Amino acid sequence: MARFDGALLTTGAGDWTNYRVRVDVKSLGNPYWGSAGLLLRVFLDPAGTRALEFYFGLEGIELTKVLGEQRQVVAKRPELRETGRGFIMDKMWHRLQVVARNTGEVRFSMDGGELLSWQDPDFRQGGLGVGVHDPDLVFHLDNLEVTPLSEPSKAP
Repeated sequence: MARFDGALLTTGAGDWTNYRVRVDVKSLGNPYWGSAGLLLRVFLDPAGTRALEFYFGLEGIELTKVLGEQRQVVAKRPELRETGRGFIMDKMWHRLQVVARNTGEVRFSMDGGELLSWQDPDFRQGGLGVGVHDPDLVFHLDNLEVTPLSEPSKAP
């Protein structure tokens, strides 16, 4: 799948550990590309050169590990294609959540349901970035909350 490597809105410091991000997201339902979607990057290092890139859109879900110029898809959920299409086309608000722990656990969920969970040996600290995979796709973001998690071994 081709990627749009445009600008990302980044939040937080490069040394974030054990955190939860919640944000309300609404697409205007105006995709141009057949693989349009939202991109969330959980940075694996304080410099931001390494990340887990979570794509959620018309093609379902894909998690890509980005190490500088190298990219490797580590998880796919094409069976969530209809869920992704609804997210992009319904023009409704959805509550997205990302949980990242210094144990390597990273979880993505929407409207209270888990979309993808991943255990990464390289994640210990890093912030979050938000972008789009289609320069014509417009998202509104609201109610951004970042909460530190006090006990990394317990589920949220």
